[in-house]
Amino acid sequence: MNLYDISKAINEISEMVDDDWVLLPEAEEKLTNLEMTKTEKFKNLWGLIKNIDANINALKEEKKILWYKQKVLENKKERWLKWIKFVMESTPWNMPIEAWIFKFKLRAFSSVQIDDWEKIPEKYINTKIEQNPDKKLIAKDIKDWVEIPWASIVKNNSVIIS
Repeated sequence: MNLYDISKAINEISEMVDDDWVLLPEAEEKLTNLEMTKTEKFKNLWGLIKNIDANINALKEEKKILWYKQKVLENKKERWLKWIKFVMESTPWNMPIEAWIFKFKLRAFSSVQIDDWEKIPEKYINTKIEQNPDKKLIAKDIKDWVEIPWASIVKNNSVIIS
């Protein structure tokens, strides 16, 4: 058996795994039947494992590069939306802006702003999610005229493109 046939057979064997990544019996039989010494088999398997490692490392590097590119694009999008929001809030009439087939408009919303995190009573801590304040409960109490000096409701806008 030449080196090409051996490499091809080993690659075929490496593909013969079940859902739990266990070598199937026919793969073990094929490996046993290869006309190689035990040393040659393990040398070729080592080469296969090194090749798989190289592919894993290449994918990890590509993942890092793609993650960085994703973050750059997300930040660019966020900067443009902030600029659009700034321009729209700067106009006194606050009217929707039609551009081609799209319409830019501001959507008003309110949210809870925590001014002093150390003063939050246990009642307002949402223990289901990593000890974060339960802003829905805080907002409800503020709207029900409960005095909460360490929090307030702030009005904001977000850009809607329809």
